[in-house]
Amino acid sequence: MPLTIPMTNNIGFQNMAHVVVHFQDAEPDLGRKGFQPDQTRIAEKLAVSATTAFRKRYNLLRKPGSTKQYGAELKLQTWIRDQEAHVREAPLAISGNGLFAPTEVLPILSEPVVEQDVVALFNQMLSSGLVRGVQLISSSQALQYDGLYQIRMEEPYDKYVLGPTNPLGIQKEFFADKDEVVGSITKVLEYKYTLDGLVEEIQAGVKAAEDISLVVVWEKGETWRELYDIVSYLDPDHVHLRTVHGATHGFVDSLSGQPRFDAIVLKDLVSFLLDPVAEAARQRRLQSIE
Repeated sequence: MPLTIPMTNNIGFQNMAHVVVHFQDAEPDLGRKGFQPDQTRIAEKLAVSATTAFRKRYNLLRKPGSTKQYGAELKLQTWIRDQEAHVREAPLAISGNGLFAPTEVLPILSEPVVEQDVVALFNQMLSSGLVRGVQLISSSQALQYDGLYQIRMEEPYDKYVLGPTNPLGIQKEFFADKDEVVGSITKVLEYKYTLDGLVEEIQAGVKAAEDISLVVVWEKGETWRELYDIVSYLDPDHVHLRTVHGATHGFVDSLSGQPRFDAIVLKDLVSFLLDPVAEAARQRRLQSIE
């Protein structure tokens, strides 16, 4: 009698794995209602445990790689080149003594309720220096992705290093063998209110996870569990994995084990800044569940 494996996380595995449970010397009542409920529950628990063990320990279940359409890939690369050319041809730089006077609080006064609020809050965090080293290249509502960015961190690196007054920083060892400037190529940035919207677009083939490097959301949502495992950089045990100042989480493809993108989950970031100890403990609890 076939049953669906009741996975609570990474539910894509329930369609890829087959577990045979044999009850020796059992005499099940196979009437119209199938197996007895207690036998069904035992079989389901065994199937979930077996599937989880194979996924986490042996990595035998892998999602076949998909080939991106050439047209979409070329369109993305053309957009990146065009925006990089625009930066060179029409740079925007404002400087001057006394022009900038950062305040100790952000101008936005309430929690985001839509994606546009997320964009506004993140930009305020960049301009205030709460998040550092991320330079925005382009934003677009018309094309496939929301925007482009680069990482640029210049000496002295102290302002990027993790410390008591910089809890969103990067561990000092990251800069040990670096040149005068730590930078990246132009990468894709996505904004969402929750990750649910992005997961829906990835599953529909509208966007490709391998194209995206950084996602900024207010909160994680729920459906990311269907595709990804998560690592929290707000947990002190994993903070050494942070390479983008302010990044709160890393998402890993649950089938292939490949890293997909970093995320700045603004709600968790704010909670961490208000009470680092309590939020770090909450992140540990969530990871043990997720």
